[in-house]
Amino acid sequence: MKNYDMIHLIQKAGLEKDAESVVVRAFNKMNDCQDHCGCLTISVSICLALEYLKFSPKLCIGKFWVNGHDFYHAWVELNNKIIDVAIYGNTAFSPFWQDGIINPQVNVIYDAADITYEPFTFDDDFKDADISKMVGKSFFYYCDHAPKHNAIWNLILYVLDTSSTTTLSSIKELSRNHIIGEGSDDNV
Repeated sequence: MKNYDMIHLIQKAGLEKDAESVVVRAFNKMNDCQDHCGCLTISVSICLALEYLKFSPKLCIGKFWVNGHDFYHAWVELNNKIIDVAIYGNTAFSPFWQDGIINPQVNVIYDAADITYEPFTFDDDFKDADISKMVGKSFFYYCDHAPKHNAIWNLILYVLDTSSTTTLSSIKELSRNHIIGEGSDDNV
């Protein structure tokens, strides 16, 4: 069932039409699956789809803070603004989350976000986080080694609204050029 309140929030964020379509479709898939721990999957998928469409996204991993608690997380930056639909899934569907649902943060500057983000901030506990196991791996490795082998590739094609094998080949090439957790300007 579609969550039209959140879809309208994304649509009102002022993204270019192609980027908006990618973000809405990624949100819809996450919402349909009720995924509460897919922040890296959603963020990598959005990054690769946006890059394929000639945008310049950046994958961010680090922490977010809310109500005095910090959590490891992945999100996307586009034009120095946050695109984070996974935060909704992390908070709406997790059996462990007790601090209220956080709306998607889309096309907002860091100072205007509903929570505090700290890109590329880690501490000693980070080594125990699931997301840390992917740091230093290529996007290709991450996508190609998902538990359901083609799941992330299929998600990327879904958010692009295509099933083209040519598109998939191009995306796989793009994915080889980026490393999770680098935090540099050349990272997607």
